[in-house]
Amino acid sequence: MFLSRDERADGESEMREQMEMEMEMCFGDEFQLVRRCPSKKVCAQRPRWKPPDSGFVKANFDGAIFEDLGAAGIGVVVRNEHGEVVATLAEKIPIPNSIFTLETLAARRAVLFVQELGLRNVVFEGDSESSIQAISNRLLSHSSCGHIIHDILLFASSFLSFSFSHVCRQGNALADALAKRARLSCPLLVWKNSVPPDLYNCYLSDFPLFN
Repeated sequence: MFLSRDERADGESEMREQMEMEMEMCFGDEFQLVRRCPSKKVCAQRPRWKPPDSGFVKANFDGAIFEDLGAAGIGVVVRNEHGEVVATLAEKIPIPNSIFTLETLAARRAVLFVQELGLRNVVFEGDSESSIQAISNRLLSHSSCGHIIHDILLFASSFLSFSFSHVCRQGNALADALAKRARLSCPLLVWKNSVPPDLYNCYLSDFPLFN
């Protein structure tokens, strides 16, 4: 089938608009700057993990589905302001009814993990925007996850300071890798002050961002 020049142009325009929307969602202000000032050759940097403020730790969490096992994985990594690992976790759980539920369960596990470590000032980060919004907006009436959100807020109330924020998937790579590694957990593995040896390169890949 052959397309006219106008049809090809319309198709290319739609693809370009879609790509710009995806870039803007992921890179935010940096991409807007590139669009406004193309002559300045400003390049949007690939978003990666960023360390928390002084005196805080950051707990990244994620989930993974193992359909062949009828199970799911949760990964959590806790790091300090220098990027040093405080602890990591990979846990295998029964498969939940949705990705949203899994991501919210991962958030609850992250809160419990930090509580178990005795830490008091923490930033929680996950790459499921819908789950983060539900927690931040305290949607206790949510049909499938209201009770999980209730638990999260209850457990988090023991901290001196805490927050939940959304991060692009590239900024959550280590938590994602831990969630996928949970396939090998039976059902729980924890590493204090370290990461699994096979994920060390993934951990190191976050360091070029540090100033």
